[in-house]
Amino acid sequence: AGLVGYKVARVTSEVKEFGFELVDRSPGLPVTIGVAGWLEDASETCYSVWDDALCDVAGDGGECLALMWEQDVLRDLGNSMSIFLKSQIACQVRDAVGNAVLGTAFGSLTSP
Repeated sequence: AGLVGYKVARVTSEVKEFGFELVDRSPGLPVTIGVAGWLEDASETCYSVWDDALCDVAGDGGECLALMWEQDVLRDLGNSMSIFLKSQIACQVRDAVGNAVLGTAFGSLTSP
């Protein structure tokens, strides 16, 4: 048990936040767990992302839980993804406009 405990502690030593928060409870055996992939701003939490969605599922019976884990890291990931998507959209728009301008210029040069 000592070696297994040591290995688990070593792997999970950097995890600062981990837990489950009850979103909704209704009678029944099913358990639904919502896991947030990223958070977009400071007002979002792992709970708020799943609150509305899991409450709709709760009518089917069972408990609905939200996995609360590393919210600061998820916010950083969400900000990074937002910046990346904005830059990719800007790049694609610039390329499309450039292609349209060049296509029009070449079209006007080749027409009689």
